[in-house]
Amino acid sequence: MNDQPSNNDFPDKELADLWKRQETPMANTANPLELAQLTTEIKAHHRKEQVRLLWLNIREIAATVLATAFFAYLAVVEDAGRTLLIFASLMCAGIGVFLGVTSLRQRTLEQQFDETLRGSIEKSLSQAQHRFRMYRSSWLWYFTPLAVSMAILFAVSIYNDPNGAKPSDAIVIVLIAVLLFATYLFNRRIAFKKWKPEIDRFEALLADLDE
Repeated sequence: MNDQPSNNDFPDKELADLWKRQETPMANTANPLELAQLTTEIKAHHRKEQVRLLWLNIREIAATVLATAFFAYLAVVEDAGRTLLIFASLMCAGIGVFLGVTSLRQRTLEQQFDETLRGSIEKSLSQAQHRFRMYRSSWLWYFTPLAVSMAILFAVSIYNDPNGAKPSDAIVIVLIAVLLFATYLFNRRIAFKKWKPEIDRFEALLADLDE
């Protein structure tokens, strides 16, 4: 799971301007035109992130389908390690199912909010909280199953190789482990550098509305 963070964590000018003047309650300073424009900007920002999540889901689910099919094929053609390969196939499938189900559930949750300014802020806050949880917990639902599947692949391949383990196998295993760990750290960075600040900002906007 890998999504590039934007260069500006809070790109919409109206939102950024409002954030800078948090010391003044929004309800006492913003005129109806400003509030309408702010609502439009928040909705546009939310739609953009929805489209980004859609393409991320398509990419990741397609990858997990291919991985599932690959391990299932190996389970058929390999004489040894069939049970482990089936388990690896199911783990890869589980990644795609989890990603798809949680995304659909979040989409349903966001539909409960109305189209007012408050509803738009609450919808974007819910979106940011969901993204933060997904990226922060990616080690559990994404990288751990993927790492276990790769470990099974190497173990079965080495076991079925008449020559046994080779030094090159160790090198490849270490490189893949480093790559997975680095990608996990990058996803964690997205959680705390992109989505955590947005959670704080949307919560501040809601608090400003309540004043």
